[in-house]
Amino acid sequence: MFRRLARWWRMSTITIEGVETQEVHDLLKGMNADHAQGYLYAKPLAYDDYLQYLNSQYNLKMLDSPF
Repeated sequence: MFRRLARWWRMSTITIEGVETQEVHDLLKGMNADHAQGYLYAKPLAYDDYLQYLNSQYNLKMLDSPF
């Protein structure tokens, strides 16, 4: 179903949002969704926590925001 709809809209990938349970994950996997995101995989992070996570995973140099 998702693939047909995506092709009709000329989309190349499908990301499903709001996956909170294993049951929903399994259902979407059976529907051939390309990607999924949601609380099941990771809790939301505050901006500073997100920057800290990125730095810990990828050793990024932190830059001051111009804003």
